[in-house]
Amino acid sequence: MQIKGGRRQSVFRLVNERIEEVLASDDGEILCECYREDCADVIPLTREEYEEVRRFSTRFLVKPGHVLSETERAVETNERYVVVEKSGEGGKNAVELDPRRRRRGDIDPRRTERATHAG
Repeated sequence: MQIKGGRRQSVFRLVNERIEEVLASDDGEILCECYREDCADVIPLTREEYEEVRRFSTRFLVKPGHVLSETERAVETNERYVVVEKSGEGGKNAVELDPRRRRRGDIDPRRTERATHAG
C-alpha cells in the first residue's frame, strides 16, 4: 500500500506542477495529493504556500482527514490542507519521482537515501 500510494501521490504532484506552471495569479487550487483512489478534492492555496511544500521532495499536500498515518506523518496542518511527509520506501519513491528534481537532473541515490532518513 505504501509504494502504490506513494506513486499515486507523485502522479498528482506532477499534475499539480503543470497546474502551477499555468496559474497566472498568486492564488489557485491544486488537486489533493492523498493516497485515496476516489479522491478528486481541490485545495486552495497561495503560490508561496505551494512553493514552500515543494522545497521537500518527500512532502505532499492533502485535505484534512486524508492522512495515511501508517506511511506518512503530518508536518503542518491548517483548516485548508495538511502537509504530509513520506518516509522509508515511500519517501525514496517520492524523491525519485519528484518532477523538479528530474528537471534539474540532480537525482543522486545518495541524496535519495539521506532524504528518506531525515526527519
